[in-house]
Amino acid sequence: MTPLEAGKRAGGALTEMIVYIVVYVIVAAALQFLMSWFHVIAYFKYVNAILVLAFGWYIVNSFADFIYWTMRGKYDHATAVAFKNMMRIIGIIAIIAAVVGAAVGGVGGLTIGGFLGIVVGFVHAAGHGAGGGRHIPDGRKALQGRRPRQHTGRGRHS
Repeated sequence: MTPLEAGKRAGGALTEMIVYIVVYVIVAAALQFLMSWFHVIAYFKYVNAILVLAFGWYIVNSFADFIYWTMRGKYDHATAVAFKNMMRIIGIIAIIAAVVGAAVGGVGGLTIGGFLGIVVGFVHAAGHGAGGGRHIPDGRKALQGRRPRQHTGRGRHS
């Protein structure tokens, strides 16, 4: 894939993300207006949580696609997918933190977001998460710059 083709697809993914954000704002404003019109505004935070989950997933996926196509112009498919998966994980954490913050307050959202960020950081540093190691297409882990051991036949610690 040429960088020009990847750039065009990245632009399409960015446009899709902007459209989802605009549609979310319009739908949320319309629902808030309707709920205030019918005097059921007390339930708006529950409706908004559902909207954040639904639109948030689409926004996160389109952002991850944007990251994928941006990386795909320079790197191979496996590296670009690793970045895309990491952006999805971070986006899901942001959605969870937003919903918790809306339900119980900003301190709850900050706490859960911080905790999940630490968990993802540990997993990524340990090499078990998305992008934690270089993988070759058949699923085996690459040698990551190490040479294989030379077997001398003299035991384990020779």
